[in-house]
Amino acid sequence: MDEKQSKLLWDAIRKEKDLEKAVQMAADVGESAVNASIRDREGIKVQLNELKKILSGNGDPSHSLISRLDNLEEDVACCKNDIRETVSLLRGDMKGGESLVDRIRQQEKVIANLTKMGWLVLSVVLTEMAIRIINLF
Repeated sequence: MDEKQSKLLWDAIRKEKDLEKAVQMAADVGESAVNASIRDREGIKVQLNELKKILSGNGDPSHSLISRLDNLEEDVACCKNDIRETVSLLRGDMKGGESLVDRIRQQEKVIANLTKMGWLVLSVVLTEMAIRIINLF
């Protein structure tokens, strides 16, 4: 029974002129309310038992939400430390004060210089070959 129905029933009881009938109607409404309350409490009890199983791990404490949260907290702490270490390395807290970014830039410069040297060697070889071909004629 919802609030509107309850209000209508109680208004009907108040308007009833026959006292015995009004008492009977009030008893019926009260009984209905008590029965609804009992059903609600039984449903709440079932839901509480289900939540209790979930929270406690259904008899296995290692599967409880508390245990899982503890494990998650440990994992997050490990990730936090790993992230701090990575950021530290990227920013330059390595031995010698160089960052990984600095080392990558240095390697890129070395590669660029090696590429230039390769082109220089290739051009010298091609020039030498051209001179030898010209000398053949």
